[in-house]
Amino acid sequence: MPENMMCKSHKSNSIAYIDNFDGIFNLTPQREFDPHNKKDAIELHRRLWIWLSENPSKEKDDWPEFKKIREYIFRWNGMQIKNHCFCCEYANHVYLKTEGSRSGYCSHCPIKWPGGHCEDDYSPYSKWNGIIIDMDDPLQDEMDLIISSKYALEVANLKEK
Repeated sequence: MPENMMCKSHKSNSIAYIDNFDGIFNLTPQREFDPHNKKDAIELHRRLWIWLSENPSKEKDDWPEFKKIREYIFRWNGMQIKNHCFCCEYANHVYLKTEGSRSGYCSHCPIKWPGGHCEDDYSPYSKWNGIIIDMDDPLQDEMDLIISSKYALEVANLKEK
């Protein structure tokens, strides 16, 4: 395995992930990333949210791997990742494949969310999304960054359905 594909354990939550890899689309040398594969969607979901927990002042779209993914997905199907969320993309694909409509896909999300879905008031995603980082107030900013990091890590560690 090339050095840039070596796995390392993330100390804060013991999830193994691949760091500093060149090909987001080649999760292993034998197969390519499939945004509509449940395992791939969950793995990328966890990688994104671990990165957000380590970079609490950033948004989902700031994740460096999104540029590669967007380029690949656009070439692959002419679309973007739904809501900048791999689980939404997967759930939407399953819903369209099984039910043929463009709404109501949340029931197919592969993650168990507190309150039933990601935008529920009790969800760590809703709490993370509601934090406003005020870069002009260093004290408030430091607390908000700690809280943002905490919620991002909670999202990364949510269980699968």
